[in-house]
Amino acid sequence: MRYLLAFTAVVIATAREYLAAGGAKAEKVDRMHAAFTKSVMLHVTVWTRPYVDDAADW
Repeated sequence: MRYLLAFTAVVIATAREYLAAGGAKAEKVDRMHAAFTKSVMLHVTVWTRPYVDDAADW
């Protein structure tokens, strides 16, 4: 689980360069990056929830 969460940070951090490579304005890149970040975090949360111990103290 910790490796997946650490990898998520790398994916999100490097996505901005990829999004900016298309030549979009900085404001649009910021909006796309925010949407991408939300999407990645939602997917990680949904797909990893079954693997987390229910007895964990959150």
